[in-house]
Amino acid sequence: MKPSYPFLAVFLVGIVGAVAVPGQAAVVRGETVTAAETATMPPLCKLIVVDKPNAHIDRYAQQKNAALFDRPEYRMAKNAYHVHHWCRAVISRMRYYAARSEQQRRAYMGDFYDEMDYVIRNTDPAWPYMPMMHAEKGEMYLVDKKLPEAMNQALSAIKLNPAFTRGYVLLVNTYIAMGQKDKALEAATEGIRHNPASHALKKMYDELGGTKPYPSEPVATPAKPAPEPAAKAEEPEASAQLPPPSAGELKSADEEAAVPQPLRRPGDAASPLPEPAAPEPPGPKKYCRFCP
Repeated sequence: MKPSYPFLAVFLVGIVGAVAVPGQAAVVRGETVTAAETATMPPLCKLIVVDKPNAHIDRYAQQKNAALFDRPEYRMAKNAYHVHHWCRAVISRMRYYAARSEQQRRAYMGDFYDEMDYVIRNTDPAWPYMPMMHAEKGEMYLVDKKLPEAMNQALSAIKLNPAFTRGYVLLVNTYIAMGQKDKALEAATEGIRHNPASHALKKMYDELGGTKPYPSEPVATPAKPAPEPAAKAEEPEASAQLPPPSAGELKSADEEAAVPQPLRRPGDAASPLPEPAAPEPPGPKKYCRFCP
């Protein structure tokens, strides 16, 4: 009778099974992240969603990956514990444009808004990338034809950073969509005063009938108050620990994303410029750790 080796057989089966099982795929909003989505998402999102999930998620992870988050392509995640929600919004936006049915598009649009709301609600407004969050949310509102909401997000972005090109482009596009050509030209003019080198704003200014030379009045910078005496040493807020974006880092990305829409024929509708909506009152915030 041939000897049997049951333990060896079990061991070999285990090895074969381990080799055959691929690594766990990234999942966002209940759907596996596809190769196409991975290939087109920003480098930061590929890092913290696919390659090294949750590398930014808390203080321990931030300390462990501090050198990684000092790199320009990943700096956005430095001390930003909720930035993965922005990545999830980016993926939801990809899915929106790839969807084949209106029902799917509406679902992905809702996913996008949920994720962007989470970032804006739970992140310090002083985060250097917060204007970009408002602009991206406003751009989706514009696609969704929710024009007052789009305008509010544009104003919020500009209020946080008066030199944020993408915020002005969004504001101009929103006024154009509302048929308010005069307001759109005013917004383009103000944007150029803050961003005299912006090709996107100059193109919009020209299409709206602006006269040359371009507005070049220098924008007054308010004097900074004298620093107060240092109080008891405490650990600064996460946003205060953030290094400012490198020279031109936000500006180049901002300008690249600021794509003017085709000029629409102005209509008769007109509405006064609203103030940005007041932030939500403080209260308990939804907890998110790994956000499956």
